Amino acid sequence: MKSKVFLIIISSLLFNLNTYSSFNKDKVEALWGSANLQVDKNNIHLFSKDEKNPSFLSVDISSHDFKIDHDNIVLDLMVDDLRAVNGIEIRFSESKVSENYLYYVIPLFTDYEFNLLQSSNPTRLSISGANLKEKGKGAKSLNYMTIYFSAKTTNTRLTLWPLKKTKKIDRGILTITFDDGAKDNLLADRVLSNYKFPITTYIMPDSLNTKDFLKENELKMLSKKYWQVESHHEIPFTFFSSKQLSEEIERLEKYFKRNDYKKDDFHLAYPLGKINKNVEDIVRKSFATARLASGGIETIPPGDYHKLRAFNVLNTTTPEELKEIIDKTKKSKQWLILMFHHIKDQPKDEIDYSTENFKELLKIIKESNIDIMSIDEVWKKYLK
Repeated sequence: MKSKVFLIIISSLLFNLNTYSSFNKDKVEALWGSANLQVDKNNIHLFSKDEKNPSFLSVDISSHDFKIDHDNIVLDLMVDDLRAVNGIEIRFSESKVSENYLYYVIPLFTDYEFNLLQSSNPTRLSISGANLKEKGKGAKSLNYMTIYFSAKTTNTRLTLWPLKKTKKIDRGILTITFDDGAKDNLLADRVLSNYKFPITTYIMPDSLNTKDFLKENELKMLSKKYWQVESHHEIPFTFFSSKQLSEEIERLEKYFKRNDYKKDDFHLAYPLGKINKNVEDIVRKSFATARLASGGIETIPPGDYHKLRAFNVLNTTTPEELKEIIDKTKKSKQWLILMFHHIKDQPKDEIDYSTENFKELLKIIKESNIDIMSIDEVWKKYLK
């Protein structure tokens, strides 16, 4: 009885997700009896049966007429306990059971707060062609969606709401971001001077004028060029109480207004990429967008403006790898947010990117003819 009441409460209190469609029980199946299902009009609850074997949830989506060249596929899902999950994979195929399909693996990290998914917190995902990989021959028609769900314990629950779709824009977008406001942003600026690409720098005001970080006058100089200044912090927001976090965000806003960087439409990069439900709720009230530190290629419109996915560029990331990702983004008319920290002549740390590689990357970006926009420019043109 308690379980049933809980399901009813969850269904009514969470996002109003059933505006456009509902589930037909005849089109939903746990393949090979691999899970227990509770199918309502507004959602599906899948309960894992066996910790040794994964569950497979099949949904007939042929009536949605998804066209991967034109549509973003939007899923709303939730897991009760992310720590009890080994893996989640979303598959699209022409037939119910097939070795040929397109698939998207939801990234899961051992650092729980680094994850896009959070326990008992509904998450909206938007995926399209650049997010999907091919198994076998892939799929031309998206008639079935199968969710592969591997859990560490029995009765681990995954909840799914009806799928939706949004229309893509007519081009791919690239956004270049730098985190922290490091002193070597000046080196990056010198390399960028031949291109003048718009840049978004997420800065930590309290670190300015300290060792290895920009001075206030240097940041001012950058902001008068093609560098858009946005919000970041030294301390993960998950470390603060609700009251403390609200006060810190208010302090950030005052700093940006006082220094004439921004008056409104503030944008955030989550410190260390860490989030939880409390942080999300507070951030949504104060920021137009908020960027994660992982996740890969985003869509326009995104599934969630406050969980923007990004590609973290490390010292092992080659310009050739980034060219492939840029080309996929452009072809699929999606949004690639590149996340840098440091540009250095002699990189040492994982988040250092070499000057040589950065120069090569900028040439690749120029030759790709992809549209290059700052976070705020994308917000104002496509999202606001």
